[in-house]
Amino acid sequence: MMYKAVLVEDESIAMQKLERSLKGFEDKITIIDKAVNGIEAVKKINKLRPDLVFLDIQMPGLDGFQVLSKLDYLPLIVFTTAYDEHALRAFDLHTIDYLLKPISNRKLQKAIDKLERFQQNSQWQNMMQNLMRDMAKPAVPRLAVHISNRIIFINSDEIYYLHADNKYTEVHLFQKKYLISKTLTELEDELGAGFLRLHRSNLINQKYIGEVFKLSSRKWVVKLTDKEQTELPVSRDYRDKLY
Repeated sequence: MMYKAVLVEDESIAMQKLERSLKGFEDKITIIDKAVNGIEAVKKINKLRPDLVFLDIQMPGLDGFQVLSKLDYLPLIVFTTAYDEHALRAFDLHTIDYLLKPISNRKLQKAIDKLERFQQNSQWQNMMQNLMRDMAKPAVPRLAVHISNRIIFINSDEIYYLHADNKYTEVHLFQKKYLISKTLTELEDELGAGFLRLHRSNLINQKYIGEVFKLSSRKWVVKLTDKEQTELPVSRDYRDKLY
């Protein structure tokens, strides 16, 4: 089978290298168009309906995952990226393969071999159904944490709780914490309904609430399911949110 492919890559040098590598597979893959950002990719893929897309993850406008969520249909996808931190998520989305830049001919051959195996059985149809299902799920909010010259993105489901510290907020994860320059009120809006404000100083991820108990008629405490079994106070003004 000959696959019609669209290449999506925002770096010109990386695009040229991918094109050169694919010339060695002209008997199997025909490049019908290219896109240099996520918005352009959505338009071209929906219009041309290729069999296969080589899709960069980090791009201006829309990233690779956002592109998938806006397609009218789902072609076969091979993700390309320079950052292996995205690998697990890419595989979880049931894509054909994941290629870490620089892309060697050996890696490309392996991806194409895998592509042909998918086409020969029902795996491809199952993969597309699973991908459509996952794309329909609401996205998990992510929190951007600035650390010196880096920005770390944290999925909200990794956060146990947040604690206000003057003009800053402590973000508590499983084995570490970060200090960010946002107020608890700002973060409450940003993180959404999965987090409960049970005290003016604390915002708690509901999925990690283990139990709530009363120490006295006026004092209530929530215990989390983290390793330390953190206990946090519950204010009277916020207590009715627990019922």
